Amino acid sequence: MRLLFLFLFSIATASAADSLLINGRTILVPTPDGFVRVTGQMQALEEYSRKMKDPANDMLAFYIPEAAVPEALSGEIPSFDRWLVVKVNKELRGVFATSRDFALLKSGMVKHLEETNEQVKAQVNEALRETSLSISKSYDTSFSATVSDMRPLPVHYETPDTLSYSMHLGYGATNGSENSSGTMIATSTIMNVSGTILFLYCYAPKDQLDWSRTFSRDWSNSILASNENLPDARKSNFWDKALSRLLTATVVGGLGGLIFGGILIWNARRKA
Repeated sequence: MRLLFLFLFSIATASAADSLLINGRTILVPTPDGFVRVTGQMQALEEYSRKMKDPANDMLAFYIPEAAVPEALSGEIPSFDRWLVVKVNKELRGVFATSRDFALLKSGMVKHLEETNEQVKAQVNEALRETSLSISKSYDTSFSATVSDMRPLPVHYETPDTLSYSMHLGYGATNGSENSSGTMIATSTIMNVSGTILFLYCYAPKDQLDWSRTFSRDWSNSILASNENLPDARKSNFWDKALSRLLTATVVGGLGGLIFGGILIWNARRKA
């Protein structure tokens, strides 16, 4: 159990912005104020993160609070309750999104949030089942994680290039005879950054909804300001064919990140 959660962090300085290469284009993501990106220097954490299954999306960046670094450097699990994730849908890596494409995605997202149901939760729990098996095998333990509740809230922020909504998310985890459960807030932001669709996820305690929304809004605006606004030079019929899968992918991606951070929080509190 201890090996599963012991991570060694080694960060000298944080860069002003991360460069993400997607479909031959460089997207600049300014480092969020007060957070540090997890890098290859954090070998154990990186290995663990690769076991988190998300069949629809690829994780591009994972951020933890700066305040958590000193404790982590001492060889302990840092106690933090906020974290950030950037993802891209696997099917969208090679797709250029026009303004019309993104408007279609936003319109479908609003409708999809109203219809989020047990089927989506079942997809997430299947991915978590695979993750649990992978962790159990790698660390010689009996681990299991599930999503017990998901309640999307109405869209609260929208621009021509962004759409944000929040969800109340309940999770549970067991490891042998140990059990834990909790509820978090996840604010999800779908963005069209120079023709590339990014998913931003901001996780916080259930009583910090306003903070997660404000932080996500400011971060997404800084990303847009850091990247060139490209003209709508290309068109594709991809969106009409794959829209329903993409809408589900945004929800699935957010729930997967919740479990990853939730496990860290649980272990830190258990050891306190």
